[in-house]
Amino acid sequence: VSNPSDVTIQQFKEEIMNELLNRTASSYRLREFGKTLRYLEVLRDYQPFVTDDQKAMFGQCYKAEQRYNEALSIYQSMLQENREDLRIFREIASIYTLAGQLPQAKQTLTQATQIAIQYYESKYGSAYPILVDPTRLSDIHYTVFFEKATVLYQLGEYENVLKDCSCAIFLRPDRAE
Repeated sequence: VSNPSDVTIQQFKEEIMNELLNRTASSYRLREFGKTLRYLEVLRDYQPFVTDDQKAMFGQCYKAEQRYNEALSIYQSMLQENREDLRIFREIASIYTLAGQLPQAKQTLTQATQIAIQYYESKYGSAYPILVDPTRLSDIHYTVFFEKATVLYQLGEYENVLKDCSCAIFLRPDRAE
């Protein structure tokens, strides 16, 4: 049998944690990233684990606060857990781009596009350009090719820009403008 005051304290702690979770979500929605980071740091100290959503929030907040090394650290740890998540590659590349590290952004997006192509080949074989139905693919496939083309343009690699633009147009012909 537990002590009644222990139950009360435990309930109080849970109420505080729930309030903190609500404030975190609210400040994040309002794009108050500094405040969100403070809440997340408290949560990290008192929760037994940090969820993937919270990790992504940390990364977004660090990125918005121009704390690029911390953002990269978060996303690289997430990538260790899920080596084929194109969204994580995209986030890492966008941080490198914001930090002016275009060669690293290019390398990251190249990895992402290679993973996408490996996915197509594993599902459809080498005839994937004919067989793949681009409308059945997530937008992230289009995004990594388009953003890679953008980075390549900034690096002056125009022939490769055209190649990645062609892939992006194939994946989302309605966005070819």
